[in-house]
Amino acid sequence: MGIGFSIIFLYLTFRKINFQEVKQAFILADFLWLFPAAVSYLFVYVLRSIRWKYIFSPLKKTHFPSLFSSLVIGFMANNLLPVRMGEFIRAYLIGKKEHVSKSTSFATLVVERIFDGITILFLLTVISLFFPFPSWVKKTGIIFFAFLSILITFLYSLLRWEQPTIKFFRKIIFFLPPSFKEKITTLLSSFVHGLKVLHHKKELFLVCFFSFMIWFAEATTFYLIGCAFHLPISFFGAIFIMGLICLGLIIPSSPGFIGVYEYFSITALQLLSVPKSQAIPYTVVIHSLQFSLIMCLGFFFLWKENLSWKQLQSNQKS
Repeated sequence: MGIGFSIIFLYLTFRKINFQEVKQAFILADFLWLFPAAVSYLFVYVLRSIRWKYIFSPLKKTHFPSLFSSLVIGFMANNLLPVRMGEFIRAYLIGKKEHVSKSTSFATLVVERIFDGITILFLLTVISLFFPFPSWVKKTGIIFFAFLSILITFLYSLLRWEQPTIKFFRKIIFFLPPSFKEKITTLLSSFVHGLKVLHHKKELFLVCFFSFMIWFAEATTFYLIGCAFHLPISFFGAIFIMGLICLGLIIPSSPGFIGVYEYFSITALQLLSVPKSQAIPYTVVIHSLQFSLIMCLGFFFLWKENLSWKQLQSNQKS
């Protein structure tokens, strides 16, 4: 299904374009801007690792090298495996390195993604004061907000009233075999440990702070690529493009988000009055930069830690 969506969005992206104008945009680009953009994008993963360390801190002391390598390998795997299976690989790797259960490790990733979602929605709400959002963007944001609200409510209930929440959840999944229900209950109990950061004010503040730092660093990458193509994009405009892409990535797509990423990036740029002939080169370059950097980093750490792709896939399935 993801591949099908990617094909549809690739068609919508590249239909009716003037290839001569696209070529001209590439010729006139100043690719020296790619170097600071690459540094900014790599800094995003440094910040993500620091934030992950604070999410883990109420559980145990973790080590930055373990967090960073597990994180980049997981993001690399997201570019190659469907339905973000890299998250499970990341939970497995950090659990193995830091001696934490996979379900507890995965809970820290859920907390991480919740803070990402909240930060993006907050930034888009602020940006909406400067840019008129189309109705479909607002509706997508509302759906995303509703999903986040349900998830946060469930996690808070699980943390505050663990046994009643698990008992209620067992009633919802009554149609599943008893052995499977038992396994889910055990996993949820272990999952609760990964949510402990929500009880600690200092760590919670730092996780919020680094969440904003992460997305500002990411927006800086978008802004710098705009400078490379001489586009009239402000920093707020870069946040708008980034936020719209994030909302678009909710849609299932092929590994690497090919097609969906391009369509929503170009849509955002056109809403900022950037012609499609300039929006396409911008999008191709920034997506290629992000994809290639994380792939190189991920495979470097696979080699450094003497891990094979086959090992990761087999552990992900287990």
